[in-house]
Amino acid sequence: MSALDEIALHLDSLGLGKAGRTLFVNVEPADVERGILLRQFGGRRNPDYHGKGPRHLKFQGVFRSNTYADTLRLAEQVSTALTLRQRQLGGTWFYGIDPLEEPIPFGREASGTYTFVVNFAADWREMEEL
Repeated sequence: MSALDEIALHLDSLGLGKAGRTLFVNVEPADVERGILLRQFGGRRNPDYHGKGPRHLKFQGVFRSNTYADTLRLAEQVSTALTLRQRQLGGTWFYGIDPLEEPIPFGREASGTYTFVVNFAADWREMEEL
């Protein structure tokens, strides 16, 4: 399972979204009125470890809901939940996960939903490598 999938399962376990219904990884259906999309936009591996060892992940949380206040609240709740240090999530050890800024409003879409975005960075490695 990918590090991003483990993060999504963590949010599901906290009740912040339901995997496949209101919480998605990399692709979100267009008809979701209130939901969270986690999508990777960068990362790196340390070449000294030959493809294993510590890794860095950059990902984005995209938050949608029918009201500005609810969308902002959802983005803030996830940002708080994903401010982690030295934590195992499933088969992945996270040295740390951090939001890189406050939630950024993207406005109201044609569908009537509001969108906020938060970028995150995570340092991690597979548990079997420890």
